[in-house]
Amino acid sequence: SMSGSAKKLLHAAAGSAGGSEGFVEDFFQIQTYVGNNTTNQIVNGLDLSGTGGLVWNKSIYDTSGSNSYGGHTLSDTERGIGKPLSTNHSNGANVDNSGTGTTSFNNDGFTMGADWNGAQNLNNTNFCSWTFLKQKGFFDIVTYTGDTSSSKAVAHNLGCKPGMILIKRLEASSNWVVYHKSLPGSNGTGVGFMQINTTDNNSVNANAFGTQPTKTHFYVNANYGNMNANGVNYVAYLFADGDDSDAQIFGEDGDEQIIKTGSYVGNGGFMDIDLGFEPQWLLSKKVADGGDWRMLDVVRGWEYHSDDSEATDKQLYANSSNNHDYPNNQAYFVGHPQHNGYRELADTTSSTTFIYMAIRKPHKAEAGTDVANTVVWTGNQSARNINIGTAGTTAGYYDSVLIDYRSGGSSSSYSTFLSRLAGRRYLLQGGTSNATNLDAYGFLDWRDGLRLTGASNNTNSSKFVAWGFRRRPEVYDVVCNEGTSTSAETINHALGVTPEMVWVISLDGDYGIASAFHKDVSSFGSNISLTGNYAAGSNPRITSINATTVTFDSWATANGIQYMYHLFASKDGVSKVGSYSGNNSSQNIDCGFQARWVMIRCHNVGANESVSTSRWWVFDTTRGISSGNDKALPWDYDSATETDDEDAIDTHSSGFTINNTTDIAANTSGRSYIFLAFA
Repeated sequence: SMSGSAKKLLHAAAGSAGGSEGFVEDFFQIQTYVGNNTTNQIVNGLDLSGTGGLVWNKSIYDTSGSNSYGGHTLSDTERGIGKPLSTNHSNGANVDNSGTGTTSFNNDGFTMGADWNGAQNLNNTNFCSWTFLKQKGFFDIVTYTGDTSSSKAVAHNLGCKPGMILIKRLEASSNWVVYHKSLPGSNGTGVGFMQINTTDNNSVNANAFGTQPTKTHFYVNANYGNMNANGVNYVAYLFADGDDSDAQIFGEDGDEQIIKTGSYVGNGGFMDIDLGFEPQWLLSKKVADGGDWRMLDVVRGWEYHSDDSEATDKQLYANSSNNHDYPNNQAYFVGHPQHNGYRELADTTSSTTFIYMAIRKPHKAEAGTDVANTVVWTGNQSARNINIGTAGTTAGYYDSVLIDYRSGGSSSSYSTFLSRLAGRRYLLQGGTSNATNLDAYGFLDWRDGLRLTGASNNTNSSKFVAWGFRRRPEVYDVVCNEGTSTSAETINHALGVTPEMVWVISLDGDYGIASAFHKDVSSFGSNISLTGNYAAGSNPRITSINATTVTFDSWATANGIQYMYHLFASKDGVSKVGSYSGNNSSQNIDCGFQARWVMIRCHNVGANESVSTSRWWVFDTTRGISSGNDKALPWDYDSATETDDEDAIDTHSSGFTINNTTDIAANTSGRSYIFLAFA
């Protein structure tokens, strides 16, 4: 078969209306923002003005508490500005010349003017936008004029077979028409259709599409006026069939799909839906017996949890204007993404067919900033959004965030570890050794960083720092799992290489675990506390580890206990997991790149030593890594403030230089150290 690199060269040579193949984040972005009812520029890194695409907006909640909300708004570059459509009603394109709604498509996102109908930019209202860039193997937009011909052929530029098509008549009110590759036709012939603006069942009218679409055309029949009435204009949004080999042109080797359309038959219980990748966005619908067009994404909240009391899955419906917190503050328990698909817990009615379209989570790691970044701020006691690193890049949302108090004001001094998959639960250093705390200390439902709701991690005049991490192949992954074993259990992961460091954190209050394992500490055979200054334990907990699985003993897979596993690995030019021995002097630690962020832990000295000896010390260039004194924080110590009275670490072209100091003690003879570094 053709190699990934050969396929990549072939597709690049063939050219593409939406640009050459790359990674999913180059063509799809989820962006949350706050409306201001005036000029509002949304920067997501996508070149809409040059490449073309679709912007889909929806209000998600009103910060004023009035629960006002608007419908879905779809604007695209083929039809131009001022012509919004909505999936929750049948109206034609609303021509808008007043400077409201989307006012421009830019080379790094889009701009809105004053709010249009409460649906795009209402003041003090939180919104979400999903932006689809035109790209072969992913998405295309076509406009056409009906002619009542039989099986009218409409050309497209997907370069592969469509898996799903949304069609809308433009000048007049008319229901949307949805083609999906899994919809059955009448008596096994023809192609069924649905309507995204209603809860109606599949229609098996063979006269709607009749002929399956191809890599170059789709077909609409004269007998169905919603798609081919004479002289009537239409727009079609086409989404690729990711199972088509011509759609598998993405990723590092040019052989991956970034979108999948499919179906499954419910079994009445939970179901694991295999996509071949972990999704960040999902649209699904019951084919028969009614049901809404459910929309989920990981930015707003689609997370791992055990029951309704902890559920934060924020559902929207494409056919409804309701916000994602309607009618309750928390949506009900629906399931969660997994390393190769998603677990479905809501739409599983026995013997009922469900269709879906899913988009892959981001998977590009070409630089350290794609994975790890730092931000500092001074608290103001008010609700606010904190951007980590450079906002508006295509790298997108963060999967985990460490927050630490630095100095000033008054603070409980707790450190907080948030992880997107864990939802409302977080690890609070100085609290417990498990991530059972709910809410209050921050939320990861803000695309470029985190959302703070008030005083927590934001007290007046106090200084804080946050370190954000994105899951990327060969660098960092997070897996959640509920243990089922009393002896050993194997956990699947998507790191793609053998992990070199693993963190295990319990998500249950009655089983406190927060420990690290490292390749250079007894070959993963000793656990190192994440919350206390203890020497590494002597009990082996990881029995085997490779590029796809980790096997733990029952200590980390106890029956009925939920866990969160964080896996790290070294990647050239991006990350380094390593170790060194102290020498009471200075030494250069090789990473293969100049380190921008470093975490260090001594693992062979116990708690009888000074409190600083065996802490997880964090250094970063945002706060300062220089030839003079450095700002250091032990993120695992709840009573510590930032130190800046020692020259513990210096920059070096191939890594970092570690010096001998008294308090931080990160280079003492006879002591062994592990570290994690990012370029």
